[in-house]
Amino acid sequence: MLKTLASSSNKLILLSFVSACIIAFVKDYYLKVILVIVLLFSMFFVNSQNSYIYIFFGVFLPTLIHVFLFTAIFMLFGALKSRSWPGIISVVVLFGCAAALFLINPSQTYQISDYVRESWFGFDAKGDAWGFVNLNIAVLDYFEMGSDQPAQEGLARIENLVFHTKAGFLLTRFVAFAYTYHYLNWFSKTSVIKWHKVDKRYLYATLLLWFAAIGTYLYDYATGLKVLFLLSFMHVLLEFPLNFQSFVGIGKEARNMFARNKTGATN
Repeated sequence: MLKTLASSSNKLILLSFVSACIIAFVKDYYLKVILVIVLLFSMFFVNSQNSYIYIFFGVFLPTLIHVFLFTAIFMLFGALKSRSWPGIISVVVLFGCAAALFLINPSQTYQISDYVRESWFGFDAKGDAWGFVNLNIAVLDYFEMGSDQPAQEGLARIENLVFHTKAGFLLTRFVAFAYTYHYLNWFSKTSVIKWHKVDKRYLYATLLLWFAAIGTYLYDYATGLKVLFLLSFMHVLLEFPLNFQSFVGIGKEARNMFARNKTGATN
């Protein structure tokens, strides 16, 4: 199911990503418009089924790159801008934790509960899987991480590969860590987003939407996942300009620090 969705959205993600790059790095307004128009026409000649386009723009970019790499980049930009060593250390710790999740092998066999299994699959009324399991399978299959497993088909193969193999276990706990850290990290940025100073009207509207989302999940998990997927997908696309601005900001701060150190050494 993920590949079907990605096939129809790969061009949109590619278009949004490259457009954000143009907006961030091209200064001349008219040149920006020309390049975006050229990009639009070039989409007719792009093969969205290409395996490299699919795995990067359809799988990695809107998921793991967004929630892990771009989060780390945003953290690093903030740390460099404020000259915060604790902030820089937190980025190092983030990558250290991610590495540990892959390098430290589980010491025991974990039993997956029915709730975890059903939530990770996210079946809808038609029996299609709408959960994170699609991300796991796309990554494991693309890198042939389960090629040594017994020949199986259907749900039996997917469940065994994701929940009962070493590669599946290591990937699943990294996905869980990356998404959980991404969500909690935004709530820690009170000085940037100013959650504590938000207008009460927006606060009440946000709480109303949150309760509506929870209610949708309670009504039907797969339906809730589909509805929230739309908002999540829009969020990923709209954040591309911020991602590129973070890269630009890191470059500027690094140059400023280098120039300051060079000036100090000269003096």
